[in-house]
Amino acid sequence: MDDIVEGVFRVMQKAPEKRNGEDGLPIPPYKVYNIGGGQPENLLDFVQTLQEELVRAKVLPEDYDFEAHKQSKETLALLRR
Repeated sequence: MDDIVEGVFRVMQKAPEKRNGEDGLPIPPYKVYNIGGGQPENLLDFVQTLQEELVRAKVLPEDYDFEAHKQSKETLALLRR
């Protein structure tokens, strides 16, 4: 998973520029990268490691609670129906 964390860190250093749409509202900047190296990883393990690294890098506050944000998983399940 170290390669994923390193890849995410490198991508964060060159984030896409923020832009506004025709309506003046911000367009969320994003790009899609394939940084997995061909090895499947458990997504929740990845998210936990990512959270730890983002806290360590002071991108997230030290008291960030991933568990409190897990409810979106249930929301997504409802949307699939």
